[in-house]
Amino acid sequence: MSTRRRQYLTEEGQGLLGIDSPHELVARAVQFSLDTGLEPSDLIVSTCCAVPLPDWEGRGPGMRWQEMNPAMMWHPLLWMPESVTAPRQVPTEGLDVTFTEENEHIATRIALVAITSGLYDPDQGTWVDVLSLYGLDIEDPAVQERVGAWLGGDDDEVLDKIDLGEFTDRVVNIETLALDVSAAAEDAGICVTTREAIEMIDELFDPDTSQTDEHRRQVLTELCMVLAAVMPRRLVGVFLTVHDEIRSASPVDSFEIHTIDQDHERLEAGAQSLSATLQEIEAESTDGAAAFVDMFTARLGEVRSS
Repeated sequence: MSTRRRQYLTEEGQGLLGIDSPHELVARAVQFSLDTGLEPSDLIVSTCCAVPLPDWEGRGPGMRWQEMNPAMMWHPLLWMPESVTAPRQVPTEGLDVTFTEENEHIATRIALVAITSGLYDPDQGTWVDVLSLYGLDIEDPAVQERVGAWLGGDDDEVLDKIDLGEFTDRVVNIETLALDVSAAAEDAGICVTTREAIEMIDELFDPDTSQTDEHRRQVLTELCMVLAAVMPRRLVGVFLTVHDEIRSASPVDSFEIHTIDQDHERLEAGAQSLSATLQEIEAESTDGAAAFVDMFTARLGEVRSS
């Protein structure tokens, strides 16, 4: 059987670094969770990467995942070797100390490994079907049953020896590149996210549109949860706080009694606070976002030529 490639979550011409839309990223995370059986809490979702990643710490010995849908075991992200997925100790510039990689670093590094190893082809928007490398067709019900039994603990002479090292071992000098690119990729993702969110808020309170405050409140609270899901961990608390403030503007969710006008004013004030916060975050990230493409292109060229 020849090597098969599959398109999943991404489209032709789409890379893995950065995102097009925070809502699209969340939708992909939901789809990945449904397809694999992994809980949302078992995923790494970052604006540095266009697709959700499994949290490999939840994987059992021998690449076996509990509660995994066997039909998804063709995906190379589920077979990444521990040598690739284990968090790195990252040096702190100017100090003789290290820190453990954050999700943004991990997401950037895995995305780079997937691209440079050929496991993901951004031109086609496709992934290598790992099982096809070993002569297995996951669309065959018998193969799905076989993979399910293996995930449950059975021995299997083919599945036991699957190793993506032949791909990932080709990738060298990736740690330094990932460290350099992750900050810029994070800034670029933040800018995309904040701009989309600000546009949504502006549209909600456009005087030329007819929208109820209840609808506005629902959209704003959902937006805050999306932002909390995709933004870097250091910013999550900001959006959860604004989420609670917007909800408390409703007379239904507060012990206070408001008039309709007071309710609207509090809701609009919460939206303005959220928009101002997003603008501040975007301003801090713009310089890094502008440097992202140039940095990535130059450094990726260095890796491929080494």
